[in-house]
Amino acid sequence: AASAAAAAEALARAGELRFRVELDFVQLLASPLYLHHLAVHEYLDDDHFVEYLRYLHYWRRPEYLRFLEYPECLVFLEKLTEDEAFRASLKVVQVRDQIHQEQYHRWRSAGPRTKLRMNLSQL
Repeated sequence: AASAAAAAEALARAGELRFRVELDFVQLLASPLYLHHLAVHEYLDDDHFVEYLRYLHYWRRPEYLRFLEYPECLVFLEKLTEDEAFRASLKVVQVRDQIHQEQYHRWRSAGPRTKLRMNLSQL
């Protein structure tokens, strides 16, 4: 009984750790600088990595969405999984800087929890 309780506790801790790691990672996707890093280091060219990003779409569900401090990350997550040209464009410093500037001005006036209004389709 004691070993079953210890195993259950270890499993709960592992689940909590995974939740925290995935929460941190998905929120990093709100950073154009991090997206650029992923692009230039060719993570976004890796089909397995893109599949992992698709897996992370569960963060759109209300029971997970409430934990996000930067919900804008979900807009980038969708764009990363659906648009190969967008993934490639993130290697370009000017694209990174354009997204970063638009984000800065929007957050400065309204805060990071506002809805993303950028037209990412133009990138």
